[in-house]
Amino acid sequence: MPPTAPDFGPGIDDYAPHEGQRDCDPAAKPGLLEFRDLVLGAYPGTQGMGISRECGGPGVSEHKEGRAWDWGVAADGQSAIADDLIGWLLATDRHGNPHALARRFGIMYMIWNRRIWQASRADAGWTPYTGRSPHTDHVHFSFGWAGARRETTWWTGRGATAPQVGVGIPSVVDHGSGMVVSGVEGTGDVAHRWQNQAGGAWSAWTPLGRPSSGAVGRPWALVGRYGKLAVFVRGTDGTLWHTWQSEAGAWAPEWVSLGGHLASDPAVVLSPNGALSVFARDPEGRITHTWQRGPEHGHGWHGSWVDMGGAAQGRPTVLVGRDGGMVLFIRGTDHALHHRWQTGTGGPWSDWSP
Repeated sequence: MPPTAPDFGPGIDDYAPHEGQRDCDPAAKPGLLEFRDLVLGAYPGTQGMGISRECGGPGVSEHKEGRAWDWGVAADGQSAIADDLIGWLLATDRHGNPHALARRFGIMYMIWNRRIWQASRADAGWTPYTGRSPHTDHVHFSFGWAGARRETTWWTGRGATAPQVGVGIPSVVDHGSGMVVSGVEGTGDVAHRWQNQAGGAWSAWTPLGRPSSGAVGRPWALVGRYGKLAVFVRGTDGTLWHTWQSEAGAWAPEWVSLGGHLASDPAVVLSPNGALSVFARDPEGRITHTWQRGPEHGHGWHGSWVDMGGAAQGRPTVLVGRDGGMVLFIRGTDHALHHRWQTGTGGPWSDWSP
């Protein structure tokens, strides 16, 4: 799947003008280096085929100015991968800006599988390319100077510095292709950063929006039943808010409240039947709980919160046991560890036991 783009506002760059090679300075420019790392991180199994080219080589090329990159994908067998990234770059954004990310990166033109797309002729779409290479084993990206220097809104539109996570403790989850870290900023916004492969490079901190009331404390992120992420956080209004990725990987357009009356950060777990369950401490120190119904009910949310009793401090912890039932732990007001458990998935709960 393509990289995750920040949630940009409506302001956007003009299309990159055509700026062909004039001098020779083959050192790779920073925008190309970051674009290369972003793409290779998103598509493991593909390869980079170079940015720079020697000045004495044949022809005129932005490679000789360090502002072109060849992405190694084959038209025979990997065309869907190439089309996925190109579609991401040329898609119209939610503000109605066509070719939005190609413009934000400052891409001047792309060549792939005997066709070329040029920002200076964007309305023409893809047109036949008859150069000496058919570009069937790689996609060629040439950047304008602004994009090559990281002066376009892919970089400047996110601010000069990364968001600082300043409230609570970040939440970390392994999504199967690397780690994702989520945290709450001092402004009440939620931000995250991620790897696209295990041990790979980290993205920049990227906004995830915010509950209408603002967020506090530590968010809880986990992988849901589609293999996609869901994030839960306590709002400043004391209710539970969440956002999630669709099966296609797109984040929900707005945070959605699940109600409740929370005095602690949430703890969330995925049951074997694909349903999510949420636990938190209420202002009286008792544990409160809501959940999704099973697949026979379309995994819809229960719609209310249930009092599970207890006398807790801090946030509860929950996990799924060997028989598929949940096990819930709290630190009691007596400073001892207490727990309750289910017998099997969806089974009855025990009483609290120390």
